[in-house]
Amino acid sequence: LLAWGADRFKDIKSIVFFCLSLLILILALFAGVRNIGVGTDTLVYSDEYFNAGKELKGWSDILTFDSNKFRNKSYVLLNYGASYLSNNVWIALFFTELAILVPLYLSIYKYSHTISVKYVVFTILYLFTFYNFSFNIMRQSCAVSFVFWAFCFYKEQKWAFFLITMFIAYHFHSTSIIY
Repeated sequence: LLAWGADRFKDIKSIVFFCLSLLILILALFAGVRNIGVGTDTLVYSDEYFNAGKELKGWSDILTFDSNKFRNKSYVLLNYGASYLSNNVWIALFFTELAILVPLYLSIYKYSHTISVKYVVFTILYLFTFYNFSFNIMRQSCAVSFVFWAFCFYKEQKWAFFLITMFIAYHFHSTSIIY
């Protein structure tokens, strides 16, 4: 219904923003309150990265943390920010899903100005193909979303934004360098 509302009132930016923001928050909330065993990555590294994020005390710690064990600095920073709001790892799952959905929907919003994109169709396709899968490959999904967003900047020839976004994507998962 929220995606339909964004489609229905596509000419009124405030309604589109409201509908898509609420949609993103609801989807991120569902991802955040899931059982810790839902998704392969939650059992493999979520606690480790969250604890590493909690241990960071400032920028000096962020710049010098053990990058051999925690190579994905963007994900450590995400966990660092999440740890300020709660001591439970579920807040990191919520912020991880936000890091997946926000760049993705920003990209779709940008693409909707040049090609005909229906938010309903995109949302249904995303929910049935990638949403649950993103619980299993969280860092990779973050990287893919940022690469998708970087492509918008590439098309607009905004090279600084493109490089910054790709830098963030690379530090979520190094495989994004292939793009």
